Amino acid sequence: ALALVLAASSAWAFNPADNLNDRYEVRLPVLRGDHAKDFTSVIASQRVEATLAARYGGQWKVHAWSSQTETPRWVYGSAVKVAGAITSAAQLEPLARQIVAANYDVLGAENEDLELSATPYGLGKWAAHLQQYWNGYEVWQGKVRLVFHENGNLMLMGSDYHRFIDLDPRPTVTPGAAADEARRGLPYQPELGDSYQVEPELLVLPVPVSESELE
Repeated sequence: ALALVLAASSAWAFNPADNLNDRYEVRLPVLRGDHAKDFTSVIASQRVEATLAARYGGQWKVHAWSSQTETPRWVYGSAVKVAGAITSAAQLEPLARQIVAANYDVLGAENEDLELSATPYGLGKWAAHLQQYWNGYEVWQGKVRLVFHENGNLMLMGSDYHRFIDLDPRPTVTPGAAADEARRGLPYQPELGDSYQVEPELLVLPVPVSESELE
């Protein structure tokens, strides 16, 4: 089920040539909040497991907890019947939103800020990927993910939903200035035939500053 969720993620393949690709990257800090095992994260994970066990029965396990969003990135457990047979992607969105609404205390997500972005299917299982938006702007990697068996059983859920966004949504640079800044940050050589075409898109970018904090 976890592999099915990941199957809808974008992927790129390339062969590095003398590390030239490094010249085209501005990397975010690598601070993985989902690996945190501090006391607060352990207690929060146990609270989620107990909540789901009381709500649906069976046993539930938080596989990864995000200290940065204070949500379970992955939680799985005893399959619970939540719908009839799922035979098409059209049935998936209302079911997914029903589960999100019923589990706000687990996923921390508001349906009004989510849009269905993908519905991968494989090995008898459906996954619903819901992308987070804030004031109409996409939140980079802000997602809620749910996996159902085609018989209507809920199997897995996870959230990277950012609840604590405090921004002025008015950008301080124009799209043209952003494109020019991007070009200046690259090894751009027009004398060798380099050219670029950019259509800037305004996004919310959560930047990790520690294993438990984001800006």
